[in-house]
Formats: sequence, structure tokens, C-alpha cells
Amino acid sequence: MKVISNTGPIIGLAKIDKLSLLKELAEEVLIPPLVYRELLGKCGWESSRIDLAINSFIKVTELSEISNEIKQVISTLDGGEKQVISLGSVTSGQLILLLDDKAGRNAAKKIRFGNNWFGWCFDFR
Repeated sequence: MKVISNTGPIIGLAKIDKLSLLKELAEEVLIPPLVYRELLGKCGWESSRIDLAINSFIKVTELSEISNEIKQVISTLDGGEKQVISLGSVTSGQLILLLDDKAGRNAAKKIRFGNNWFGWCFDFR
């Protein structure tokens, strides 16, 4: 199983020292480039945990072209949510998307990833 995460869930898990849960849950933990840039800009005390995870098991994954249908569904989202859903739409295998924004979760639910997407969208509030 693969996990694709937005910025917020990674920061939230780092704050409670539980980033290791992602490594235990998934064979791969992926983030798109914009999420990576947002995480690099994090300067709180949890940033060292995030850096360690990125250097250890979180993989920054470049985006591929997506369908016009998906572009339309995600057009109003913030950049991170757009990239997480875009990456999910072109990633093979069973997926868990970690999205902490309601609009992103709703958009992800509209997109059909076939039988390989578990559709777990978490709210870390």
C-alpha cells in the first residue's frame, strides 16, 4: 500500500512524534514537490523530525500529466491538495490519501481511482 500525504498531516504527526506510523502503514510514503517545498519551509521544533523522515522514508515524487476531468475537479483547491490528488490519480497500487482540508477531501471523493484507492482522507484537527 502507498500513502500520499499533504503537508498538514505530516506536520501533525511530527508534532506528536508519530511519523513512524506512516512507515509502518505503507510500503511507500509519497509527497508531491509542492508539499516537499512547504515542509522545507517549516521552522518549528518538529522540523528536525520531518527532515529525518524525508531523508529516511518519505519520497518526493514528480507529477505526471493528469486528465482534464481531474483538473476541473481540483481547480479550486490549494496547490498542495491539487498535487496530492494529481499524484494519486496517476499512482498505481492501493492508495491512502492524507488530506487535512475539507475541500480537498471532498474533491478526492469525487474522483474515481478504481478499486485501488481506499479513499481514506483524514482530518487532523
